[in-house]
Amino acid sequence: MKTLNYVIVTYVMTMTANNQFLEDLERGKVEEKKVYNYYKKRYFMAKHISGYEKKYDILIPEEKFSIEVKFDERSNDTGNYFIEAFYQNRTSGINATTAKLWVISNGKQYLFINVKDIKNVIKEFNLPLKTTILFDKKVEFYLIKKYILERLGKFIKID
Repeated sequence: MKTLNYVIVTYVMTMTANNQFLEDLERGKVEEKKVYNYYKKRYFMAKHISGYEKKYDILIPEEKFSIEVKFDERSNDTGNYFIEAFYQNRTSGINATTAKLWVISNGKQYLFINVKDIKNVIKEFNLPLKTTILFDKKVEFYLIKKYILERLGKFIKID
């Protein structure tokens, strides 16, 4: 009987995490559009990549650079940024992006940081990969203390 209770609790926690993931995904699309609109005012040729593209979300042809946008509201509670690295044992997130700039929205602010700076932090601190399961899919990621990335990046008001 104790095992059954444990299984039920685990299932509920997984469902809650997956539901939160879906909400965050939808909110992420909104945040992505906000960052795109910010750049579109400055760069006529800016392009927002609709649908799934693991290399980048926004392309700025005039400046020959691209941007990856992430939404991480939970960082306000955890004190860490979630940086995806693998999805189902395939490179994704920080390992798949060709973007030069990574923008993280925490629901209140937008942190602009160079991708190479994130990769350097992962390497310099020898951060371990962590694993979670979302929708029965394995996701590997890094947790990076917010204050570390915030010292390397810059908050920009886009609204």
